[in-house]
Amino acid sequence: MEDLFSEEELFCDHIWPEDYFFTKRYSRRREDTISKLPDSLLSQILSHLPTTKEAVRTSVLSKRWKSLYLLIPSLVLNANEFPNHNSFVSFIDKFIAFSKEQNSILHKLKLSVKKNVNDPPCVTRWLDSASSSKLNNLDVECLVNRKFLEAIPQSLYVCDTLVYLRLHRVSLCEFVDSVSLPCLKTLRLEHNVYANDVTLESFISSSPVLEDLSIVRMVPDNIKFLRVCSKTLTSLHIDYLFGEDDDFDDEGFTRDGTGVFIDAPRLEYLKFEDDLSDSKVITNSRSLAKVNIVFVFSENDTADVIDLPKRDMIRNFFTSISGVTDMKLSSHILEFLHYNNEFDPMVLPQFCNLSRLKLKVSKSCLKMLPTLLERCPNLNSLGLVLHGR
Repeated sequence: MEDLFSEEELFCDHIWPEDYFFTKRYSRRREDTISKLPDSLLSQILSHLPTTKEAVRTSVLSKRWKSLYLLIPSLVLNANEFPNHNSFVSFIDKFIAFSKEQNSILHKLKLSVKKNVNDPPCVTRWLDSASSSKLNNLDVECLVNRKFLEAIPQSLYVCDTLVYLRLHRVSLCEFVDSVSLPCLKTLRLEHNVYANDVTLESFISSSPVLEDLSIVRMVPDNIKFLRVCSKTLTSLHIDYLFGEDDDFDDEGFTRDGTGVFIDAPRLEYLKFEDDLSDSKVITNSRSLAKVNIVFVFSENDTADVIDLPKRDMIRNFFTSISGVTDMKLSSHILEFLHYNNEFDPMVLPQFCNLSRLKLKVSKSCLKMLPTLLERCPNLNSLGLVLHGR
């Protein structure tokens, strides 16, 4: 194989000197039998190292090992491991080009990319090249201002080999003819921007074997109403938060017309952290066994005598999770129930199946505890964390 990378690009400047000279002395003194194994087996062994950086370090062992890491079916890199952005981009460009030239199969791609505003785009072309391979595991984290996100290529929307997908701070705003992810089982979407509601809904509904879904939204993301409809989903995490630093101006944010709708008949676990959306509806929740409710209602949702639709929505939400056996409620939820109980004492249903309950309670809301426990007649385990006033 030709020498594709400089010593700097091979991270040799990051290897501790004692490690480097030890491997040099050891390789001269004794010929190890492992080097006699075929390339295919050695590359498979290297693929079990935690990062590509560790695999590249083996290139100093001997000429036999110099380019073996290029054959491994995974690429796991963090931009912080490189002296600058250009060397990071150059390394990945050359690695992907070599893999394509050798018809190598890249099963796993995990990248943590740190970009400045003036850095040219690079992520889109990497994902386009990788998705044309037999890619199973894709994890892309872009640490960049959300005003300058890179777009997901259309090839990724129809990657029929993906099993795991995580996208952090990318743009899914381009129009696509179709979405088809027939093997996708785990999906993580974090701080992304979407074209509209349909884009995100299609991503979910076009994954027929999806089991584990996490959606962490950040204002604004162009989603008005989040719909999670899946017949196979068993685990779901929903979070929604305001932006940070100078990502976006969220002064124009409004809750009117926003909402979350969940229809997942096989759902067993739900973690909910969204008190920004106005409406929350869960249907077909008969399989739900465990919930962790961190944020769901805020002071804007406190029901009064006049706002009957709001009262019904809150009641229905708690009724939809009333069949669980394991429940965790944050102090925010207890505070909401404490104040809301004055207007609607019947907001909480009976949790007849509940055997395990964990609560984080402020001292000011301890009065709500007996009311809550009365609704849990079969409780076996209670965990309490007191905090605040």
